[in-house]
Amino acid sequence: GIENPHYTAGSDHPTEHEKRPWAQRYGDSLKLLIPFRKRKAGRVLPLNRVGWFNYITMDYLNSIMWKGYKEGLDSMDLYELDDQEEAEKNADRLLRFWNEEVARYEKEKA
Repeated sequence: GIENPHYTAGSDHPTEHEKRPWAQRYGDSLKLLIPFRKRKAGRVLPLNRVGWFNYITMDYLNSIMWKGYKEGLDSMDLYELDDQEEAEKNADRLLRFWNEEVARYEKEKA
């Protein structure tokens, strides 16, 4: 399988994800169920801070879309990614799931 220095398959040590309490792991995701919330100004992509209606309709992008249409955009107008959306973090998570799936397949095959 693919090697990751932060993950060892079959290890007795809990992963970073497993160490955190339930509310910390899923609290941000549950906030999506709040239908409407006040917008907070900032440059971080508000994907994890909008209500479910804004999430589904992508309303959080309206202001940047209108500005792009009317004036054009430069790099300072674009959002930065939230920590949860960073590529390295999600790549590590995908790798962990992949290695678990490979280990399960090899166990079933044996």
